[in-house]
Amino acid sequence: DLRSLGLLKSHPRKMVRDTALYPPFLTKKGNSHRLSFLVKERLGRNIQQEARYHGCMEDAVASLDLYLSDWEKWEKMTACSPLMHTHTSKCNLTNAS
Repeated sequence: DLRSLGLLKSHPRKMVRDTALYPPFLTKKGNSHRLSFLVKERLGRNIQQEARYHGCMEDAVASLDLYLSDWEKWEKMTACSPLMHTHTSKCNLTNAS
């Protein structure tokens, strides 16, 4: 998505937020959901529909909207575990909602 926005080289790596690594957006087994599923479930809208053109800009906007829908909790979790593979037990996320 950063590539489609022309930000891949200029955007600092530490500022990247990946919906495929954010624990609240993962399946119970820790796998990532399809972007279209997350957007439908979390934002109540449809993207990547077969009947119309599906573009990378649509995905980029949807990813940003997902981030914005939960940014406070996401940032608190990122501070606890910058790689976002797992969050550490010493980080209290209950007040981030």
